[in-house]
Amino acid sequence: MSAARASGRDDPERVYHDATLIDTQRLSSLQKELVDCLLTRNHDGFVRQKHLERIIGSENVWIPPFLIRLVGEYVLEIFDLIDQNRGNPNVSIYPEFVRSNRYLLRSQSNASSAIGTQDIATPVWVSVRTRETTILAFG
Repeated sequence: MSAARASGRDDPERVYHDATLIDTQRLSSLQKELVDCLLTRNHDGFVRQKHLERIIGSENVWIPPFLIRLVGEYVLEIFDLIDQNRGNPNVSIYPEFVRSNRYLLRSQSNASSAIGTQDIATPVWVSVRTRETTILAFG
């Protein structure tokens, strides 16, 4: 099975690999975390949520882009998971990432309306709930 498919219907930002076929038993904890990061881009929302749960408490600097990409999606359980973890000590790794990567935040259609052109000098978690959608952003 290939790691990604290329057709008009498939999202090029998704991983279309069957996560159950990935054997992580002999991987180091760092390698497992990297696999978890990649699987937060899986086409299956349940797989994304499962692997986000494993990395959301990490203080490694490569975590923010994977978590922030999930902000622009419509999986309420993922939004709730992120919102429940906004008080974790690892939140301190996000301000520098946000300052250095504003383009990523602006590319998030849901997040961009929450962020707008605000100055992101001292980012904090913002959680906005509207009807059926939760928008999480730094602002």
